[in-house]
Amino acid sequence: MSVGATEIDALREFVGTHGDIPVPFGYISPAGFPLGRWLATARAKASAGLLGEERAEALDAASGVWRSDLRDQRWAVGLRELDLFIANAGHPSPPAQHRADSGFLLGRWGKEQRAAWNAGTMSEARARQLEVRGFVWTVRDSAATWARHVTELDRYIANEGDSLVHADFVTTSGCHLGNWVRRVRMENRRGLLDEGRVQELDPPPQ
Repeated sequence: MSVGATEIDALREFVGTHGDIPVPFGYISPAGFPLGRWLATARAKASAGLLGEERAEALDAASGVWRSDLRDQRWAVGLRELDLFIANAGHPSPPAQHRADSGFLLGRWGKEQRAAWNAGTMSEARARQLEVRGFVWTVRDSAATWARHVTELDRYIANEGDSLVHADFVTTSGCHLGNWVRRVRMENRRGLLDEGRVQELDPPPQ
């Protein structure tokens, strides 16, 4: 796989216009070059050791993020766009349809992070990165959902003698109790729980 002037020029043009951010897979340069698809192939070649040092260095000189896993790149871009949004709007809750000036769908990204959190698939490290920014994790639990989890927590405490529920713990009924307790702890620290719900959890989960 060669890296010629066309590819490097297209990458430099993209970085100059949009910043050093991930190139979407479907991106085509103004000159008609399928840069996104080409970079995906280049990453695969680099991972397999087939790209060549000189070619890789040429890409490194044009972009500092072209090697990164797309999911990691998207996370980094999302955080950066969230920081920009907070600086401009004064809060960390972009509307669901919000599109950043760069074209990044920040509202959709925020929804994806909430879904990952609620599903228990987000790492603690990423959760902390969002927490320090004041990110709002979830809409308020319905009364039925809340009551179900409180019942499961009471049962857990009766069996185990404490409320130290592991984040990955799932009850035999399929309730993701560990993830729920983690979220409730966070909301309680931020003062986001209704007083009545705080009293139900007095003392709150440890």
